[in-house]
Amino acid sequence: MGVSIHYSDSLDHPNDWQMVTQRLKLVADQLAWSWWEVDISVSGLAQGVYIVNHPEHGEMVEVQTHEVNDHIRGLSMQPPDTETFHITFNQAGRLAYYYEFSDREPPYHHIDTLWVKTNRAVQSHIYLCDILRYLQERYMPQLKVYDEADFFVTQDITDLIGTHRSFDKDKPSPSPTAFRRLTDLPNMWQILD
Repeated sequence: MGVSIHYSDSLDHPNDWQMVTQRLKLVADQLAWSWWEVDISVSGLAQGVYIVNHPEHGEMVEVQTHEVNDHIRGLSMQPPDTETFHITFNQAGRLAYYYEFSDREPPYHHIDTLWVKTNRAVQSHIYLCDILRYLQERYMPQLKVYDEADFFVTQDITDLIGTHRSFDKDKPSPSPTAFRRLTDLPNMWQILD
């Protein structure tokens, strides 16, 4: 169990994926996170879960299979104690990712609402929200973020600690002053400027 952050939208300018990737590499290096560039072509059948608006029934979740010919580029990062954090874009500049399954048909699973589970990692959760806020302010003004801990909206570290602690009650609660923001780190303002 853990707390997840979900995020989706498109770049204002699709070619900005290169600038975003370069900036996030510098951020990941500063945070000592491992990272790898993503540059994959996807061709064939893909399955995805989509919200579809039906005239008679309103919004409904549907699993759809469709032909795809896409190119995904960007960066995947590994913050401590979290799932992999993907900032990857399709050809249109929309956040997207494809998981490939060699033993399934169709072989690709398309995701256009990305997420990262922070697994009780409060400091990583803070940095991830800071990165998403930076992307929203600079490159993706319509970025939709649903943070299950609500930290992205409230910026309340005490509440964030409480939410994460609810999954691991045996550990002592750290002080909110034990955590830093991206902008607290040396030279980070130059990287993000």
